[in-house]
Amino acid sequence: MVLNDRQAEMAEFIKKNSRVSVKKLAEKFYVSEMTVRRDLKEMEKLGYVRRYNGGALARNDDLLPVEDRRLLHNKEKDMLSKRAKKYLRDGMTVFIDSSSTGLYIIPLLAEYKNITVVTNSVLCLLTAAKYHISCIATGGRFVERDMCTVGREAERVLSGINPDLSVFSAQGISDDGVISDSDEAQTEVRRAAMLNSATNLFLFDGSKQHKKFPFTVCRAEEASDIIVI
Repeated sequence: MVLNDRQAEMAEFIKKNSRVSVKKLAEKFYVSEMTVRRDLKEMEKLGYVRRYNGGALARNDDLLPVEDRRLLHNKEKDMLSKRAKKYLRDGMTVFIDSSSTGLYIIPLLAEYKNITVVTNSVLCLLTAAKYHISCIATGGRFVERDMCTVGREAERVLSGINPDLSVFSAQGISDDGVISDSDEAQTEVRRAAMLNSATNLFLFDGSKQHKKFPFTVCRAEEASDIIVI
């Protein structure tokens, strides 16, 4: 199975723009939205794009900006956040890392009283602000693609905070129980957050399983709990 001419042009257009809605693709290629959805389904099977509800993303997930990655596996991430709800209560201090998965827990935190979020994620801060949740930002060197801060300043701030719960994800969890990531600086921030946290919770959608990256966050037995969907 190969792409037809329209699908090939569509794939190139999506690659150039990183993220494109179904509506825009329909207008661009003068076809119905139903045709676009059918094309995207075939293109995803062949590995050219990743679909989300309402559009498609360029294929290389690990290189996508966090604002785009948050759209991938959204159903699984929503289910993960709901499974994590058993750890939430009033008056908690919660660290949320720079992953797109952690963003999904913020609307749930808004249901509780006197919550403080600690994070190195600028996108997390902006999302929490919509729900009027009190936040502490770590500071540090800004990483544009992931909209987060890293480095000694971020790690120093975390060394002085004792979260009741820390919510993490990472790029992979391997069959031998290694949780890992390709970004060394963000890995170090996660490790710093784990040190003083009462509960370290890791959330993974199914695409993260059976993968190992260069930098180890921790081993599975060091986590308080790991939820995979």
